[in-house]
Amino acid sequence: MISHLEDNSVLVYLDETIQEKDVNKIKEVKADHGLIYSDLKVYHSQSGRHQSGVRSHELLTFMSSKAALGRLLVLRLKDEEVSKNISSVVNKWDPLRDQKIYEKAKQNVIEGMIILPTPFTNFMERQKDVGSANGIGRLALFRAFRAYRRNQLEIPLSKKKGVSCGNFVSYAIKVAIIEKFFPKGLPKDILEKIEVIESKKTNDQRKLSKIDPKEFEEFEKIVDRHLHFLDAKETKEISLTAELIKELYRSIKGLSISNFCINALAHPDLWGISGYVFYREHNNKQEPWVMSHEAYLNFRNVYKKHNMLITDEELTKAGITIKPMENKKVFNL
Repeated sequence: MISHLEDNSVLVYLDETIQEKDVNKIKEVKADHGLIYSDLKVYHSQSGRHQSGVRSHELLTFMSSKAALGRLLVLRLKDEEVSKNISSVVNKWDPLRDQKIYEKAKQNVIEGMIILPTPFTNFMERQKDVGSANGIGRLALFRAFRAYRRNQLEIPLSKKKGVSCGNFVSYAIKVAIIEKFFPKGLPKDILEKIEVIESKKTNDQRKLSKIDPKEFEEFEKIVDRHLHFLDAKETKEISLTAELIKELYRSIKGLSISNFCINALAHPDLWGISGYVFYREHNNKQEPWVMSHEAYLNFRNVYKKHNMLITDEELTKAGITIKPMENKKVFNL
């Protein structure tokens, strides 16, 4: 099956292509980079040649059509309401959305590199939280709501420490989940508790893990007054709501995009694999499409090695035909 690349998809750049029929073999392949796609652009955190941090650019700028087919994996959230929220979340953290913001950001230059409002940092530079599972989960829950608050205020996700590509993707998903649960914004008591906890950080001590754990227990209880989600957090029953709540508790500090990918594949009720990005050469344009894993394997049987730019003639030769449907062209395998 082949389809258009949908907005709000998570793109994961793999270190190598998958040859086996079992798509779950993806779990054994290291992921190198993570991005979010929307409106022909990708949003991510990366250190490039001239800029470092969270930003957007054209998909084709990041991923050349000459790149190997099968390297850019597409993941989709199964909750459409959360998925629709993602594009507005990442746009608010993109300094290129506003020329005045970007011009100001370009003034922050260190050793010839423009450091953007939310800088890039390697995930290995951020130590994982330690302690009890409940304690780590409550820290993750607080960080998710703090990220939501920063996003609503259109301030950087992490102005001083920065974020890795995997953390940027994870926080964007968490914020989109919170937007679903609180479509009218956060209640006053949650906002006040966020401020109380943030005020306990000092110039000498900025780590949340050093703050009294009781503060985060209280924060969790305040949130639960509105969502009544503590039962869902503990339940073994698989439901979309329970999976979304558990995602808010998932600690991501010090974790890579590979960890994100493995976690997503371990929760098929929340995530699905669409396939791999390719560029369809059509009407003198290169359009981003998605090829399912099954279609990809069939295509590889005909073309052992191929880049991401594919013509309709090549699709047809691989057994992927174009059939008219509702005045549109859709591909069927």
